[in-house]
Amino acid sequence: METADLFLQNLSTIERIAAFICRRNHVRDDDAAEFTAEVRLRLIENDYAIIRKFEGRSSFSTYLTTVITRLYHQYRIEQWGKWRPSAEAKRLGDKAITLERLLTRDGYTFTEAVSILTTRAGGVYTVVELESIYVRLPSRQPRPVLVNDDVSADAASTPAVAEEQLQARDRERTVRTAAQAIDRVIAALSPEDRLILRMRFWGTCKVPEIAR
Repeated sequence: METADLFLQNLSTIERIAAFICRRNHVRDDDAAEFTAEVRLRLIENDYAIIRKFEGRSSFSTYLTTVITRLYHQYRIEQWGKWRPSAEAKRLGDKAITLERLLTRDGYTFTEAVSILTTRAGGVYTVVELESIYVRLPSRQPRPVLVNDDVSADAASTPAVAEEQLQARDRERTVRTAAQAIDRVIAALSPEDRLILRMRFWGTCKVPEIAR
């Protein structure tokens, strides 16, 4: 079979795999469409060089999944630069890294990130847990998002919104300071007591569940 024919026969599979990878990584719809177009372009460039490398050691769909996953990582690095989680996110674990990635690399607001993680992750995340993680993450500037002049003008013409944002930042600083104080107190407790508090307030476990 000609390489071009193999590409065309599997075009729907290619697009389905690209869409799946985007959903798994919480990529926005417009970015997902752009990435899918990039995948199609990369697969046909240089006379279908990537497809011609397929040696039949696995199914073609498995090969495509591996290739498109690698293309996704390359695409994100090209678009955003190489993103690295903070030391505090690493200390807090995988959930903190995922939340920080949505906030700082992908440009979501905290509210948007909570919505994504609590509705698409099969109940693994809770709002209370994400709030607890958020106030312990370092304040990092999200990657820039380009807006048009109309949006900028609208934002500048709403002083009430600006005031609300200032108040929100003040509240966040207060909560972060309180969280740091609480963490210092918890650090002085026994490992068992720390585990109980984490289960109760982060995991939202009920007392009988903790006792068991």
